[in-house]
Amino acid sequence: MIGIELWESLIPAGNEPSGCASIHLANAARVNNPTACSGVVDLRHTLNDFLKDLGHCGYSVRPSERRKGFATEMLRQLLEVAKKAGMNELYLSVEKKNEPSVKTITRNGGVYQRSFEYDGEQADIYRIAFRRQGGKKHASYLY
Repeated sequence: MIGIELWESLIPAGNEPSGCASIHLANAARVNNPTACSGVVDLRHTLNDFLKDLGHCGYSVRPSERRKGFATEMLRQLLEVAKKAGMNELYLSVEKKNEPSVKTITRNGGVYQRSFEYDGEQADIYRIAFRRQGGKKHASYLY
């Protein structure tokens, strides 16, 4: 299962925190074919107890469009949206065996925090923190 169906299955109705706004940046990956959606990414501004192991965002890229840098670029753009929304950091989860997603997260400044098990699968949590200079948010990330 991939894409929106995956996110809907992981976050049953009623488990989104109040004030949660999903932001879809599907256009970020529309390069070769402007009428086709190559991927989606969403942002959760806050995390409740259910979502603390799933993280602030999720992304999915159409299988035929993978290995082209779309996920890395979508996450980069999402980080800009998160900063503009006043967020200081993002937590992202990834299955240990999903090496391409781990690379996407680390390319965007993700730092390993901890591991956990979800539905029998081992997963890791990564943190991307936004750097502050002189009390103002800086355009780069903490590494």
